[in-house]
Amino acid sequence: MKKIIIGSLFIAISLFADKINLIEVSKNNLSELPIENVEIIDLKDPIEPSGLTLDKNNIDILYIVSDNGYLCSYNDSTKEGNCDLINKNLDLEGITSINNEIYVANEGKDELVNLNNSNHFKIPRKIKDLVILGEKSSDGIEALTFLYNKNNKDYFAISNQSDNIGGNDSSNIIFFSKNSNNEINIEKVFLFNIIDISGLFYSNNNLLFISDTENILVKMNLDSYNTKTYNLPGKDQEGIVLNEFFNILYIAQDSGDILKFYLNKDL
Repeated sequence: MKKIIIGSLFIAISLFADKINLIEVSKNNLSELPIENVEIIDLKDPIEPSGLTLDKNNIDILYIVSDNGYLCSYNDSTKEGNCDLINKNLDLEGITSINNEIYVANEGKDELVNLNNSNHFKIPRKIKDLVILGEKSSDGIEALTFLYNKNNKDYFAISNQSDNIGGNDSSNIIFFSKNSNNEINIEKVFLFNIIDISGLFYSNNNLLFISDTENILVKMNLDSYNTKTYNLPGKDQEGIVLNEFFNILYIAQDSGDILKFYLNKDL
């Protein structure tokens, strides 16, 4: 990617060259998602979904969060669901699961919350002089996914919601680890030429992420960092999860609906 790097971004890349990556996402000649059929899931609750994940032990069950503090569950087999208010003061913008534990991202306080034991984990705002999580009320953690466990550490990815490209408080994806003492360490930061990354999902060494402003879905290989970009149907897309067993892609929309795409081949 050809980009002019100045100020704090130049300093941060100089000091943390192994952690900061500049990734260019193609916005031309976009691929179409291999969609065979589409369904719309109506949660029938007055919430605005901001993230979703699948139950690792029962892939029929979706967990959905909203930015006004609700946690919902929906059984895609029985078509039954319910929503509970966790905390009206929580701005929940992402959700993921590890074994039997559910983690949510609280945008307003730049933290992860383990809903099983109520532990809170603060995410650093900066790497040296580079701001990676915005301080404005409109910026901050917008998406969350669990990556993998390695060397007794849990690895996660979050995105920073921003309209900026490059430099402080820019549109990015942050990889971090959490050890058994609940200590957080920033592992990698990916800076992009797209804005408003609103959903993340990890699958087989690939990261899927969406932008609700750009209306795109991007697949990035975590070895080569090669990307493939798809047109993304819908509007105000706020979360993504893939049922890898049945090849079903779920997209949460801020309108209250969840789009369910039956794919006829792998992405």
